[in-house]
Amino acid sequence: MNRFTHARPSVAVSATAPPDWEAARKALSAGLYHSTDYANILSARGNLPLYFHHRSADGTIDALCLGWLTDQWRSWPKSAVYRNLHTQAQPLVAATCRHSREAFAKAILSHARAIGVSGVVLGSEGSAQSAQGLETEGLTPKRRLEYVLDLRRDQESLLGAMQARRRTQLRKLSRENSLTMVEDPGPEALRALMVFQASSRDRRQARGERYSVGSIDSYRQIWRHYVQSGFARAFFIEADGERLCGVLLHCLDSQAYYTLAGSSSAGFARGAPVYLVWEAMRLLKDQGFTSLNLGGTGLSARDPEDLAHGLYRFKANFGAEQVECTTWQTQQMALPRAWAAFLTGRRRSPGRSKAPRADHAPDSRPS
Repeated sequence: MNRFTHARPSVAVSATAPPDWEAARKALSAGLYHSTDYANILSARGNLPLYFHHRSADGTIDALCLGWLTDQWRSWPKSAVYRNLHTQAQPLVAATCRHSREAFAKAILSHARAIGVSGVVLGSEGSAQSAQGLETEGLTPKRRLEYVLDLRRDQESLLGAMQARRRTQLRKLSRENSLTMVEDPGPEALRALMVFQASSRDRRQARGERYSVGSIDSYRQIWRHYVQSGFARAFFIEADGERLCGVLLHCLDSQAYYTLAGSSSAGFARGAPVYLVWEAMRLLKDQGFTSLNLGGTGLSARDPEDLAHGLYRFKANFGAEQVECTTWQTQQMALPRAWAAFLTGRRRSPGRSKAPRADHAPDSRPS
């Protein structure tokens, strides 16, 4: 008999973390995107964190998900406030929980409808497993791939898992000894990374890909909320005093997640982005990290005809485990009548300032 039940569990939700949230998060091997630290970042950026959780018969949290509400003014088709529910990662369910991941996700969606939301995104970043079958809830799947490197392996094993040409390239760059990795926690580091991302954007747009770069203000916020707070690290490759490429990694506990990256044309030609990932792998391994997630692409990137296939090859050729993930999203959900009247009927009064734009994701993504 299947030990899981698809009956919707009794899920508690609160705007503050239960006292045992962090212990439960670590027991489930959840990363930054389910942590109270991430909730504090979300709150500082104008969002309302929500802690969804289920307890077993003995009172232990055996399922959890960090989400957040955003309120946005939109002037079209009419001036109104829209409330959305987001999660950065998929709901987590312990192996001992009697409810399935799908049942837990559906219970969260029931809460979302009761709260009153106009849209939902259940993200899948850093998610080894994803809920399935949520089409019945009015959500649309977005299939993704993530690329996870196991840093518990020794250096030779990591090299041996790579594509042969990638391995040869790294050994050649190491022998030449002309590239150096540096870590820069300063505020100007993010400005440099923005320039590199703009260069990468131009190359990708020339191939027909859709790719954008955030504003300088968004990069300042990333530095303040992530780097300065100790939840992200910026690394660069230099040659003869000139920076060639950079990457930003979100870090918590022993897990690192590749979030922003870019390279100058000169750096790209010299293989600097490849060398940067390798040097970051070695450093993180030495510092006790157990995994480096290279971020994601669409599932279709496996197809050689796909515009993102080059990015797929860049990530896959490091020998990373390819993890299939599903992000679920909807543009509109049915709202309770009272909430619908409030949310769609509320207009700005004269002199009322526009609500700050919700920033629900760690800005630009490598995919």
